[in-house]
Amino acid sequence: MSRLTTRVQTVSERLAKFFPARTITIRTRQESHEHFISPAFQAGLCVTSFALLLGICGTTAITLSLLPNDGENREIVSGVENAEGSDDILQLLATAEKLKDEADAAIELASLALEDNQRLAQELADLTRGEDSTNPETSGETERLLTSLETAVDKLREARVETEFFQESNAQLLREQEKNKVRTIRFVSRLANAVKLTADEVGVKIDALGLDSGALTNEIESLYSGIGGLSAVVDAPDTLTAEAPLFNIDTNDFATALHQLSINKLVHQSLPIGHPVKTSNRLSSAFGNRYHPVYGRNEHHSGVDFAAPRGTAIHVTGNGVVKYVGRLGAYGKTVIVKHAGDIETLYAHLSKINVERGQRVWRGDKIGDIGSTGVSTGPHLHYEVQIAGRAVNPMKFITAE
Repeated sequence: MSRLTTRVQTVSERLAKFFPARTITIRTRQESHEHFISPAFQAGLCVTSFALLLGICGTTAITLSLLPNDGENREIVSGVENAEGSDDILQLLATAEKLKDEADAAIELASLALEDNQRLAQELADLTRGEDSTNPETSGETERLLTSLETAVDKLREARVETEFFQESNAQLLREQEKNKVRTIRFVSRLANAVKLTADEVGVKIDALGLDSGALTNEIESLYSGIGGLSAVVDAPDTLTAEAPLFNIDTNDFATALHQLSINKLVHQSLPIGHPVKTSNRLSSAFGNRYHPVYGRNEHHSGVDFAAPRGTAIHVTGNGVVKYVGRLGAYGKTVIVKHAGDIETLYAHLSKINVERGQRVWRGDKIGDIGSTGVSTGPHLHYEVQIAGRAVNPMKFITAE
């Protein structure tokens, strides 16, 4: 029994190789039907069809072999006519004619079955593709939707590429911004140090003159303290306000140093620092006790004398306001300029005056020409520097330039 079961299983496996199991699904508009075709059924169908074909072919061959040609037919008919009572031959001929008719009918049925099978196969393919596939309008709409979908996908791909490009560009900009931040921090730090050093140097020069730098600073700050403007409110983003620090850098130290440098620079410009004669000249008399060339006696010389040709330009040595213009006894034609810190400069023996009383002058402005007015032996400039009405050595201010 087991050997028979094994034999049957082996045959089933071989049939499954040549005739795999199939499931045919036939769908209609209302419902669908599934038909399972086993390997045995397919093999049996093939054997039955082959046997039927062999039967039809064998019957046809036998019939044709039994039917003689025209000559032979005539002989057989003649023999039949001559053979009285030959019923077996007549029966055989009748049977052959019937088989021939059945063969023709079978061939016609086979042709019709083939056409039906082809039609059913086409309908099955149409049903498998779906009932809307045979609708041209629906098929066209489907094609348009697919085309639109492909276009949208292409645009999304392009947008993704552009987004990745912009992301990379943004990352590059962020890296550049970080580098700029570092460079800016270093620059601001170095600039703050440089400004502080410059402000300190100016302060050292002011202190070297023996002046009260604090009082000078307060005076200059009050003199240059103007502020104002329209009170209109301007809307601006918070990130762009003037108070917003650059790269979050603390610029307080830099601002303090810059403010101090600005004040020290104004103080420096307001002090009589530098030479009043820019062209060729000669120091003909120094500050202090000397023998007076006109009066013939020793006395204190409260300034310095610079000899130069008549008409040589005289320049104010610091920012200030003209306090006095005119003749002043032995000084002759004289100009007095008031500077910061209760400091005044006096220019005497001028041949010509180019400024007026109350006029604001700036360091380097021409105030007159060298002459020999007043008590003088020749063209020269008598130059004095006075602090709170007391004359000091002008050379200390001249060499501080």
